[in-house]
Amino acid sequence: MRINVLRNILAVGLALGSSFFGGESVAEVIVVGSEGLSWEGGGGGEIQALVIRGANAVERTNAPGGVINFRPVDRVNWIFPQRADTTVNISQGADSQERGGSIWSPNNISVRSSLSNLIDDNAESALDLKPDAGEQAVGALGLIIDLDLGARFGVDRFKFFPRNADPDFPAPDFPFQKSFLRAYEIFINDGTKATQVEGVRILSTAVVENQNEDSVVDIRIPPQYVRHVRLKSLTSTGFEIAEFQVFGTGFVPEARYVSNIFDFEDLALLGKLRWVEEKMGDSGLSRAQVRTRTGIDAQPVEFTKIRPGEQIFRSGGGSVDDSGAWIGGTTATNLEVPWKWAEDVDDPDLKELIETVLDNEQVDARQAQGEFKALPLDQQAEITIDESYYNALKSQDQGNLTDDVTNWSAWSPPYPLEG
Repeated sequence: MRINVLRNILAVGLALGSSFFGGESVAEVIVVGSEGLSWEGGGGGEIQALVIRGANAVERTNAPGGVINFRPVDRVNWIFPQRADTTVNISQGADSQERGGSIWSPNNISVRSSLSNLIDDNAESALDLKPDAGEQAVGALGLIIDLDLGARFGVDRFKFFPRNADPDFPAPDFPFQKSFLRAYEIFINDGTKATQVEGVRILSTAVVENQNEDSVVDIRIPPQYVRHVRLKSLTSTGFEIAEFQVFGTGFVPEARYVSNIFDFEDLALLGKLRWVEEKMGDSGLSRAQVRTRTGIDAQPVEFTKIRPGEQIFRSGGGSVDDSGAWIGGTTATNLEVPWKWAEDVDDPDLKELIETVLDNEQVDARQAQGEFKALPLDQQAEITIDESYYNALKSQDQGNLTDDVTNWSAWSPPYPLEG
């Protein structure tokens, strides 16, 4: 992707003016941004936003991926997509809760506990694959390290080195500057659905080096959007890596803000939504989309379990949409259900219903779902799985997380700018 695309961005300063009409037709106008409510405070809603961040993980955040700039220069209480500082290592903290990324090895279990050392900005910690005296290195050849940055960034540079090799990261107590990686390959993927096949990421080679002689590897690539980075060792010689750094350029290609949930305590009519936006660069290459969804409870995510007797196959570990959000990877439906185990329900009638119908392997899953939805809302709520219950389930019993479309609407189509 050309650099001019990376430099064109939409700067959004939303001053949302929304009117809500309750039972007595009293209008309440809510303004977020500008001189109104704070974006950082969740936009004024009382219930913290809950965002799906993985097949079995949610996060309470208003800025998934941590790529919203809440303090842009000369724009008080506006929100912007984050712009990369070319001197800031964006791999640092990628595995934090705020970013929602990760670092791990799919083919070497023994190193997984040490991989966070590569992105901790600590000169004295490292992934150490040096052999002991008189022994051969174990696990060096073919080692794969996968880094998920948590969101897409415009990337143009990678840098990695052993301890005490980089002057900016001195570690005189660990003089291992000669224990650098002698041969390697770096792969990248932008994290979009278009670069997957059946949920499996398609990786492209960014750099390959079979005879590296530099203790500090500092590589430039053409600027392009990247979310996933893979480093593969092509040598059997032992080595260590103190830091694996990634540097960016331009703005992130996409940023998402999710407000807190507004509880109006009764049915309400949503009036016009109006906002102010500003575009930088070619206006045809950037846009803002404002959407809403409404519900009858405070839980917009559906937590599920695997129904007894059902078999579920997750192909490729799932896939993501263009924003990097996980959208599932199963080959079957109607296998995951939102109700608790019978043993965890106190009401005897509901307990019996779960035992004899909802979790009865002889009852078709679609019929069971219909019986559940036919229950009064208060009885549904009594047996519905919530976040704490879901987290206590065994991993093999946890279903994939999805947006709740039973008690909540789907996201609306984008609102027009004119309101």
